[in-house]
Amino acid sequence: MPAAFSRKRERTEAEVKEEVLSLLRTHETQWYGILRSKLPEYYVEDAFGQVSLRLTEILDQVDARTIKNPHAYIWRMCQNTATDRLRKAAAEARALVRYAALPQPAVEDDYKVFADERKKALVGFLSEVLTERQVVAYVLRHGDDSGLTGQEIAQALNISYSLVRKELSVAQKAVDEALDDPEVNQRLRDLLDDGR
Repeated sequence: MPAAFSRKRERTEAEVKEEVLSLLRTHETQWYGILRSKLPEYYVEDAFGQVSLRLTEILDQVDARTIKNPHAYIWRMCQNTATDRLRKAAAEARALVRYAALPQPAVEDDYKVFADERKKALVGFLSEVLTERQVVAYVLRHGDDSGLTGQEIAQALNISYSLVRKELSVAQKAVDEALDDPEVNQRLRDLLDDGR
């Protein structure tokens, strides 16, 4: 008679779920590195929080044992979260460009109204001398909290890096030329002085 084979105990769903979450915690530096390679530093903390939240939600919905390679799964989740954040930044910039052309509802806070009006006027000024894609790229590069790199803008707008460089160069040249016009320069100066 053949010898009896001992069967390895199959892990429970809860054990595998805890193992995956433990992998997220113990390799946190690695996951932050992946996010840093794709995003500006000020987005990284928020993006890691999104990865943690998404992973927890997914593990609550599906059997963790179906994840064949948890390390690769978390890596891909970090990549996707970074891409989503860049796309969100691009969408926010596009919305800002469109926002300049729309009438705005009344807001109680005077400072917010002033800041919104100033932002609307600046984007309106840019829209007069640039194409929509140039305005979006320019806002992503020089906006309030954006400051994205050319590579990040290319990924966010789904265009090539060389096209981003060209659009930013043309945009900067157009803005510089517009500012050389004394009338435009004074109009922009008045707009900015209203903020003081």
